[in-house]
Amino acid sequence: MIALGDAITASWVSQAIHAVAAAGVADHIGPAPVAVDELAQRAGVDEDALYRVLRMLVPAGLFVQHSGRRFGLTELGALLRSDHPDSMRRFAIYNGTPWHWALWGALEQSLRTGKPSLAGDSGKPLFEFLAEDADAAAVFDAAMADLSNARDVSAISGYDFSRYATVADIGGGEGRLIKSVLATWPNVKGVLFDRAEVIERARPRMEADGFASRCTLIAGSFFEAVPSDADAYVLKQVLHDWDDDKAALILSNCRLAMGAGACLIVIEMVVPTGAQPSLAKLSDIEMLVATGGRERTLDEYDGLFAAAGLRRTGTHATRSPFTLIEAQAAEGGAAPKTGGP
Repeated sequence: MIALGDAITASWVSQAIHAVAAAGVADHIGPAPVAVDELAQRAGVDEDALYRVLRMLVPAGLFVQHSGRRFGLTELGALLRSDHPDSMRRFAIYNGTPWHWALWGALEQSLRTGKPSLAGDSGKPLFEFLAEDADAAAVFDAAMADLSNARDVSAISGYDFSRYATVADIGGGEGRLIKSVLATWPNVKGVLFDRAEVIERARPRMEADGFASRCTLIAGSFFEAVPSDADAYVLKQVLHDWDDDKAALILSNCRLAMGAGACLIVIEMVVPTGAQPSLAKLSDIEMLVATGGRERTLDEYDGLFAAAGLRRTGTHATRSPFTLIEAQAAEGGAAPKTGGP
């Protein structure tokens, strides 16, 4: 019974993490423990409430409680600092922000219908909601940036991109992954492809980071077409956002752009077929309630590849939860001619 109670109330811990992240509490704790009254003053929060929330989060491994109502950060808790190189603060803020919290609150509806929840007061799917709400989009983009900062390097660790003259990052956001590739392999040139508004945000950052001469930025929709003539096409956490029909359309457009010998590299969390715990299984339900997409098994990716005239040629584990899945054109096959989404 106690174990079930812990599982049921796990969301309380998640929301407490959101609250201290949103208040920036960890930013006010240095190497030495800080008294809760001083910490509350620095963060602009109620002292008694802060003490009770931090006390609650000590067993979660984020804070250490000392005598005299003082608290320090653990190594895990330090990830809630804004200045940590692997900061997860903005992802914690996103996870508990009211409109995202409501998506999970409507999981029963998704369970009954198989369809995603509707975001915010607009009653629209998540991506439509974000396109119309600049503040929510900024929260979402910042959260995704935290995830990219923490995982991009580890997601490509051990994979040799030097074999490709040009690597195209399709749906690559503001370019964190392609910049990781370019920084690691100076001989490689890059292409960053995403929606026009995303490319405009990416352009000054690409220039400031010194990669503008080696990376071409192209705006467009992967539901319509993707740039041609790259040696490798990367889709990192793109396919999981979409149902099978739209995922197959994205893959088909990549196949149409791929020249002879070109390689497609899908970077996703793969759902294991056994009963073991898996972050992919948790993320799969995030996709259910938020986007209507899904995490997939390798067999399911094989099915998508086949529908797009591709075949899987290899898989590469990383030190992160992600797997790199290689695919190339199927022998004698061409991508089906497809229209819009």
